[in-house]
Amino acid sequence: MWIGGVAMVTTVLLPSVRSMKTPEERVASFETVERRFAWQARGTTLLTALTGLYMVHAMQAWGWYFEPTRWYLHALCSQGASNSSVPGVIGLDLASYASPI
Repeated sequence: MWIGGVAMVTTVLLPSVRSMKTPEERVASFETVERRFAWQARGTTLLTALTGLYMVHAMQAWGWYFEPTRWYLHALCSQGASNSSVPGVIGLDLASYASPI
């Protein structure tokens, strides 16, 4: 969902928005699509986090976080936290980016 959404925005949405004449048209069009996509991104991010927590709990793997050989768990959790902050926490005011794309 995340990679597909990013690919869709960069290859389809942004080029089509660039062809619009006024900055207000661009922002309105982008926000319409983004509003619909944001809820899907938030939902799948939450579902991914919940299933990850369930797996750690079911496997009784909480102690793995304290093992140096399992460094990748910290990397994975950090990546997940940064990815979930984009659609969930950081709210971009697109009107401030209304300059020509």
